[in-house]
Amino acid sequence: MTASSDQEKFEKRLDRERRARKAAEKLLEEKSAELFLANEHQRKSAERLQNIMDTVPDAILTVSDGVVRSWNGSALLMFGFSEENFGNVPLPQILHQDSQADDAGDIEPGNIRQACRADGTCFPAEVSITKGVIDEEDLEILVVRDLTARVAREEKTRELQEQLDQSQKFEAIGTLASGIAHEINTPIQYVSDNLRFLSDSCDDFTAILAEYLKFLEANDENETIKEQIGKLRAMAMDKDLPFLLEEFPKATQESLSGAEQVSRIVQAAKEFSHPGAGQRQMVNLNKVVENATTLSRNEWKEHAEVTLSLDDTLPEVSCLAAEVNQVILNIIINAAHALESKVGDGRIEIVTTGDDDYNEIRILDNGCGIPENIREKIFMPFFTTKGVGKGTGQGLAIAFDTVVNKHGGSLKLESEEDVGTTFIIRFPITAPEPEEVPGKVPEAVAEQL
Repeated sequence: MTASSDQEKFEKRLDRERRARKAAEKLLEEKSAELFLANEHQRKSAERLQNIMDTVPDAILTVSDGVVRSWNGSALLMFGFSEENFGNVPLPQILHQDSQADDAGDIEPGNIRQACRADGTCFPAEVSITKGVIDEEDLEILVVRDLTARVAREEKTRELQEQLDQSQKFEAIGTLASGIAHEINTPIQYVSDNLRFLSDSCDDFTAILAEYLKFLEANDENETIKEQIGKLRAMAMDKDLPFLLEEFPKATQESLSGAEQVSRIVQAAKEFSHPGAGQRQMVNLNKVVENATTLSRNEWKEHAEVTLSLDDTLPEVSCLAAEVNQVILNIIINAAHALESKVGDGRIEIVTTGDDDYNEIRILDNGCGIPENIREKIFMPFFTTKGVGKGTGQGLAIAFDTVVNKHGGSLKLESEEDVGTTFIIRFPITAPEPEEVPGKVPEAVAEQL
């Protein structure tokens, strides 16, 4: 074999190896490209999944051996931890158990429990758990939902329902009171008219009897009628005529005063209980104060004296009459209760004044006063300092809602312990339309104080 033949074979083998190498390089390049695309797709999928998890408002945690291993962005926001210090946080530190648990398996899924943030503040949360194996590791996946807003909405709904129920009770009682007042009004009118007739006739009877007595004195020695005069004198002594002449006018006048008082109570009850069809009407606040004072008399008559200083020039205001009646009545009763423990000299003073824009009612008492540490809570729903069964904590909350939210007015208080309390109620002459949903709770009662 010649040297040229060997050379030719070598070149052919070299060419085959070159082509094979190029094919291998091409295959390697293609596989590298496929691997890169696969890795890129996996990276984007992982980023997309992480973005989705971070977008979910619920906290998503993985837990192993009772400590946090991974989390989404919502978990960081919900619990207030940073990326650096959330890892390996013991689960009982952020989710309180009924008894201290060592791992997530001791948490009953779906239960509402107390969760705690990094700063120690707590909030209600609902927890659901899924167990699985990820990267050959047993993990518990927890989904934690912050229920703060939902609980607040439910509480608000409950408060509104309580106020609605209370309003319906007031309406039912008002309807009943109005009916009773109507039924009482007719017979008491008969009694009043007859007592007034007797009172007016009393002087005439007294004058006639006085003339009879003069006649008896003048004819005492008249033998013809002496026997009859003796009988009349005996009868007068037996019936104690002087006493009757003295007491009959007094009894008639006292009975007439009592009947007039009943008439005033009946009229006050009718005006107070009239629902007004839920519409605004022009109301004289002086009349509201007088009616509320009359109706609440049983609350204060034993331990307080009530004085009224009413501005006769007070203009009428546009308001929801039944609700304003209830406000004034509630505050007068509160003042009366504040005086129950006072020994003697209990006073309630009600003063009305007005200007071009507002009518003002001040209800003052010299009772026990309100401690400074609870004054900001006075107008909050369900807050009460009264004993069990003596108060629902709704009266002043409803009063605040009626005056401030429904009428655009203001309700403030001034108080000093062991000195007394003054409630200052201001109604605009022309109030804005009330909100459709009542019961708006004051956000910053301190600003009203």
